[in-house]
Amino acid sequence: MVISVVVPLYHGIQYVNQIVKMIECNARELSKFFQNASAEIVIVNDYPGDNEQIVIASDNNLSVTIINHTVNMGIHKSRVDGLRASKGEYVLFLDQDDEIENDYLRSQLKALQDNDADWVICNGTYRGDKLIYENQDAADKAIDETCYFKSMMEIISPGQVLIRKSCIPDMWSSHILHYNYCDDAFLWMLLKDNKAKIIYNNRVLYRHNEDGGNTSFSWKTNADALRELRQVIIENDCLKQDNLKLFLEGVGKEITKMDSYAVLQESVDSESFKERLLQTVRESSVIIYGFGYWGKRLYDFLLNAGIKVDAVVDKAAEGYKGTIPVYKPEWLCDISFDKKKETLIFVAAPMDSDSIISNLQSWGFDKIQLISEI
Repeated sequence: MVISVVVPLYHGIQYVNQIVKMIECNARELSKFFQNASAEIVIVNDYPGDNEQIVIASDNNLSVTIINHTVNMGIHKSRVDGLRASKGEYVLFLDQDDEIENDYLRSQLKALQDNDADWVICNGTYRGDKLIYENQDAADKAIDETCYFKSMMEIISPGQVLIRKSCIPDMWSSHILHYNYCDDAFLWMLLKDNKAKIIYNNRVLYRHNEDGGNTSFSWKTNADALRELRQVIIENDCLKQDNLKLFLEGVGKEITKMDSYAVLQESVDSESFKERLLQTVRESSVIIYGFGYWGKRLYDFLLNAGIKVDAVVDKAAEGYKGTIPVYKPEWLCDISFDKKKETLIFVAAPMDSDSIISNLQSWGFDKIQLISEI
């Protein structure tokens, strides 16, 4: 029995030996509990500009296959090429900078076999040390048969998922998405539509890292990627009618949100925005409400400008375990009256801004600034 770990690279040769060592440790753990079980790695180098030869340093007889694309093909095609070259009965799609625990493969495989399942999702961390699933309700949404069609956000990364190779639909391998954003969401929806049995492993086995290598990230590109996914699904009758209806409703809302974020991103990236931001702060104490994409960008900018942020507030505060203290919104109620009057709160959660502002005003805050209106 073989587990194949498929890793697309994009300007990521520096990660190769780290990946090999990580899977070597997993292979050793795997063999202790499963007779004749092993792991292989399939690396797909999708960055033709890398002139450096990939050299594998392995002392564990680990099978490593390397595929070099002569032109950039994108993440979906890279994963499919790796899948086709793999020899395993089970597949893990891992990003180049991701990390897994040394017993990841053993724990995931055991969960699959104990429950006679087709794919398993584990817990993990992202955005520093924020838990992907803070409680069982959040995990239940990820494995729910219909929930995922509406939001496509419950599974953060393929690195959380071990899949029985035989249940991966041909539809996913034959209809390649060209944008690098939602090929994994495409796969999860097809698996759910086919009623492949899914289970949840509550162990924290995975860490999603973001190395900043994707300098072309933009909300506009993400919106266009979702439009492409919608077109592929409709034109090829990929989903059953009930699931298609849920998907179209959910993807429409996501596209609208990302289009609005794209407009905001264009503004935030401008020099005039930074000038207006610094003028807005002046002598005020500063609190940031919302510590997602926009909150982190605002925090980093203020930090680099030498402006102290007194606190960060987010409704998902319990999931943050990094060096920056993050509080629940209710914490704001305990601030003194005088402090409230001198504090400027930046609201960095564009989609929930109306309800957030209403709450802040009811708690006695006067100086409230939407990041979208700076």
